[in-house]
Amino acid sequence: MNEVKKAVSWMSLAGVTLLSLGVPLIFWKWTMQPFITPKSISFYAGFTLLLISFIAAVLSDKKYRPDWKLIWPPVLYFGVIFLWTMLFGSDRLLALAAQPERQTGLVFLFAFSLLPIMLSSLREFISWRFAVYGVFVSSILTALPLIFWNSSLDKFFLSVTKADRAAAWFGNPTYAAGFMLLSFFGLLAFGFMETGKKRIIAFVSAGLSFGGILMTQTRGDLGGLLIGFFVFALVAGVLKAVREKKISLRNYWLSFLAVMVLIFAGWYFTRSASFWRVIPGYERISDSSVLLSGMQNRFYAWGSLWKGIKEKPLTGWGWENANYPFNKYYDPRLVVNDFAESSWDKPHNTFIEHLVVAGIFGLLAYLVFLFWPVYLVFKNDSRDLVKAAYVGGLVSYMVRSAVIFDTVGTYVLLALAFGYALHISSKKDGWAEKIIPHSSFEYTNLFAGIAVGLVFVFLVPIPLLRSMKAQWLGTNYYLNSRFPQSYASYEEARGVWLSPHARAILIGEANLIKNAAEKGVQYPEILFLSKDLAESLRRLIKDNPNNYYYPVFMAGYLNVFGSGEEDLKEAKEMAQKALSINPNRQEALYHLAKTNLLLGDKEAARDSMEKAVLANPSAGDPRFFYSVLLFDMGNIKEAIIQLEESRRLGREPKSVDEAATIGDILGDKAGDYAGAVKYYALARDLAVGEGADSKKIARLGLKEGIAWYLAGDYRKAKEEFNRYATPAVVRELPMFENLEPVFKSLGVTY
Repeated sequence: MNEVKKAVSWMSLAGVTLLSLGVPLIFWKWTMQPFITPKSISFYAGFTLLLISFIAAVLSDKKYRPDWKLIWPPVLYFGVIFLWTMLFGSDRLLALAAQPERQTGLVFLFAFSLLPIMLSSLREFISWRFAVYGVFVSSILTALPLIFWNSSLDKFFLSVTKADRAAAWFGNPTYAAGFMLLSFFGLLAFGFMETGKKRIIAFVSAGLSFGGILMTQTRGDLGGLLIGFFVFALVAGVLKAVREKKISLRNYWLSFLAVMVLIFAGWYFTRSASFWRVIPGYERISDSSVLLSGMQNRFYAWGSLWKGIKEKPLTGWGWENANYPFNKYYDPRLVVNDFAESSWDKPHNTFIEHLVVAGIFGLLAYLVFLFWPVYLVFKNDSRDLVKAAYVGGLVSYMVRSAVIFDTVGTYVLLALAFGYALHISSKKDGWAEKIIPHSSFEYTNLFAGIAVGLVFVFLVPIPLLRSMKAQWLGTNYYLNSRFPQSYASYEEARGVWLSPHARAILIGEANLIKNAAEKGVQYPEILFLSKDLAESLRRLIKDNPNNYYYPVFMAGYLNVFGSGEEDLKEAKEMAQKALSINPNRQEALYHLAKTNLLLGDKEAARDSMEKAVLANPSAGDPRFFYSVLLFDMGNIKEAIIQLEESRRLGREPKSVDEAATIGDILGDKAGDYAGAVKYYALARDLAVGEGADSKKIARLGLKEGIAWYLAGDYRKAKEEFNRYATPAVVRELPMFENLEPVFKSLGVTY
């Protein structure tokens, strides 16, 4: 083997290592999207090394060229998605890069589709056993922090663990579970096929993966695991029976299936027993009401997207463009007590997603892509357990994909599984032997691969990393009150050449300075900066007239930075533009109401808030803000009705300011001092929970005492005054002169 061939071999090994070990395990806290960005970089790095090796090998010897009879499904899949997006897509630029939270745009999809082709061509340079071991090690290292989540050992994983559910190195429970789910079936098959220590290690690893998936509490992955496990055993049992030409009790797979059915029946009849409650998140999978309530928003979103599918059944809306039909056919029932579920960039269903983005042809190409490697394995691999692992893995993947979308972890394993299927098929068909080898592994071939690889690196991962790093610095400087540096870092992020997320960075910077202004923090050169960002936002809206998010953001932005009537009129136009896409978007109606208030038109503001309430009468959030507006307009009776209704629907104040404001309104405008007491107490408790300074907490406590005093309960008023009245706090109050006689009458000392 000459030096060039050795280089190709080592680069292939490094590429597979980055895919199987790097992608699952790498994270970096010092960048935006600290889990997604490093994994994407690792994916692109592995892809680049394999691309260099692939080009060098193909140029050197014909036997490394792909067999088109085998590789047409990934070519078809990417070709349909790419062509349909370029011809009919709503937002081609967004399609190329996707949102920063996903980073799975067309560029990523291109690399993903090419990976199995390159892996099969480089079969002589890749140790598939090493690749499998890499995935297994990643699964184990991912499972361990999940299993020890919230235990005494969790301190070793605090930097990568979510507070509510285990997430490990992926930063998201579902992302971690999806990776382990697909690797689980490989571990299972490997364990049954090996002997001795290797079998024990494989089974222990499979058990750890099972436990890790359980700890993520992700219903789709748990359902996929159980159903896929059942299918794995069924396929293995049927294949064994066919091979032996008989069905008997010695067929342990079929016996195992019977045991599984009995275990499931036992669980079903005892599912309400207390001993099951030790399983983390058990109610999420056992309680049908909890399960359905968690799925309800998906049903609403899918209903909106289905209307988009019916509008464009053949062409779709473009890759990563699902937000366009979602916003056009938005269902206002998605807003209840907050806006957390009102913005969807993914359908949370991979099959619906392909229908939405590429129509029926895209879905068919996707299904062919999924089933083709299974077909190849059944045709070319004689091992029953490998076939069972592919079928079980595919079924589990399809079950999870019915309620979630693909991530970099699942993409990597799909590519590796497809690549292995192509590898054994190429070997089986004798493709390598059909061509007389004429090796010419020369430096020119290697340099050609390196040149293409460098072009890819400078076009994709480097701009991604630079822009995400600079944006992180800008946000971090802001949090540390270093505003000049924050401004400079964001400007650097926006200026990165070929930044894949330039628009998201622009929105991020504008949102940051808007939030800062609302909190009374002023950036340097704020007048120039706010106008410069506004101009950039105007260009963004002009270039993307059908994107709902840009005009609605601009409306809120101008409500903060508008310097005159013209700016407010523009804010009104932006809100109306957003509402022209869908008139039931409560967020746009909120902004329109605020703009009208700033223009002094309270009746128009009331009309907007009334529409927000009527869009979904069972939502508490619109009623809460509607009540505040009604109080301000002097309609006390109706305001109290709306406030009480919002509370009945579950909308309580979420912040100190909200609770304190309602307390002020009830006391000052409605004369309901007993009601004001409740909100002041809530505001004080929220302030304590947020770690607010002692003076702020004391002022809220004194307000509660004043409300008790005005309500006629002098004993409780005295308790609150004695608890919170200190000279430093009391003398700062505007009402100090009025309070001093009250303190004296109650015997309060401070």
